[in-house]
Amino acid sequence: MLENLKISKREAMELLISTIIISFCFTWVQEVSGIYFLIVYVTMFFIIGLAFILHELAHKYTAIRFGLEAEFRAWYLGLAIALLLAITVKFFFIAPGAVQIYAIRFIRKHEEGIISVAGVLVNIVLAFIFFILYIIFGNEIFRFGTYINSWLAFINLLPLPPLDGSKIIFWNPLIWIILLVVSLALYLNIRF
Repeated sequence: MLENLKISKREAMELLISTIIISFCFTWVQEVSGIYFLIVYVTMFFIIGLAFILHELAHKYTAIRFGLEAEFRAWYLGLAIALLLAITVKFFFIAPGAVQIYAIRFIRKHEEGIISVAGVLVNIVLAFIFFILYIIFGNEIFRFGTYINSWLAFINLLPLPPLDGSKIIFWNPLIWIILLVVSLALYLNIRF
């Protein structure tokens, strides 16, 4: 069982490369320079890395729980497009990759829905934790942590294939609505 929980070298490298590029793109569109660029980039790397990696690992380990094989794979074309858009037109759009699920059997509708919920739920929980920390400490880093996690949850809940929302709404529309409302409420309460 513990064998299934390991992260391969390839998967770890692809998660790291994706996090580096996502963080760079987000920092670049903020139009900061000099030492501020480095400070913002390091902050983005940790907050976005936490949000992105935990989201993907939640998908992976939930799939494994259902007896499936799963591993994150970067989508290098999507990362290249993100870099190009960030650098040329200062637009932040990211499609870094996804957890690929390998199954020798048909994946049931409820399994696919629960696997999709797992990633979104991680971002909602992180957004809520960062929101509480922001209320307590008033630190802008916690505000940004709330913002990025609630935004990731909301975007992933859009009911457009291949986003998580399309699988969740197909499985259980009520759960989809609840998650959408919670993520949107967190986002609207903290947005910049």
